[in-house]
Amino acid sequence: MVLVPQAMSDGRMEGEVERLKREIREYAAKAVRVDAEEDELYGEGKEAHEIGGAAAAACSGAGCRQPLSTSTSTAMKENEPSGC
Repeated sequence: MVLVPQAMSDGRMEGEVERLKREIREYAAKAVRVDAEEDELYGEGKEAHEIGGAAAAACSGAGCRQPLSTSTSTAMKENEPSGC
């Protein structure tokens, strides 16, 4: 069985684009809030691996900022759409 994607109507597509834009803005706002909270707790610009102790150990779940390996960051840049 082959699945064929269904086309979106213009109205539905516009609604989906707006929903995604809102979602991106919400994620960005949350990232700014969390970063500010972490700066207050641990000092400005510190990463989890620099903090040490229990705080760094607790950073193992989703949303944890950890450095990317060189190969991962290179692959991400190569696959980035132009204009980003």
